[in-house]
Amino acid sequence: MVLLLRQASSSLASASHVPLSQILAPFAFGAAVQVRNSTKRGGGSTKNNRNSPGKRLGVKRSGGQYVKAGEIILRQRGTSWHPGENVKMGRDHTLYAVEPGFVCFYRPNPIPKDAETKVESLSAKLAGLKISPFDKIKVQPKMELVKSHPSASLLKRKLGRRYIGVTLTRDEVLPREVGAPRVRRLGLVDWAREQRLAEELEQEDYEQPESLAELREDTRDDGVSKVSTA
Repeated sequence: MVLLLRQASSSLASASHVPLSQILAPFAFGAAVQVRNSTKRGGGSTKNNRNSPGKRLGVKRSGGQYVKAGEIILRQRGTSWHPGENVKMGRDHTLYAVEPGFVCFYRPNPIPKDAETKVESLSAKLAGLKISPFDKIKVQPKMELVKSHPSASLLKRKLGRRYIGVTLTRDEVLPREVGAPRVRRLGLVDWAREQRLAEELEQEDYEQPESLAELREDTRDDGVSKVSTA
């Protein structure tokens, strides 16, 4: 055992005196070593992949601009804007037009306090009446107030929701008065107007040729005259 250790130590000592040129193989390109530096640092999660591609959010059509049915008006995250007249909301809160018309950004009118007083006075009058299953009583419905989400700021709570609507004509104004009817496009044809226009066309006198032969002769004469003048 002692002999083996001595032989190993002597071999290591002899190998330590051998020059490196005899141990290492000669490099093909000489002593120069090529080093490759990356243009982007390693794939760390702290600084890489910070800026994701834009989602193209925002207003696509401005107020008063004409839009077609199905055209996108606004792309948003969440419900900063709500759908109004002739506007619907998609799965990703995208607002798009349902009818062709003109875009309008608006807030709803505050409900007057007279409606609440009228309901209270009416209920006070009906309090003394006897309940009968055969009598019909007309009761005025109570208008619901527009309330915002409690997470909204104080200013948003005071002003209420913001809506985007589409008016069928340029002269219409949103929001409408409380209780005013909505304007809808039903796609009906005014037959009375069509008949009136047809009668007006029949009453007009048109110079018609007496026969088809005369019409052909007139066209031939026109063609000959054009050729001769040319």
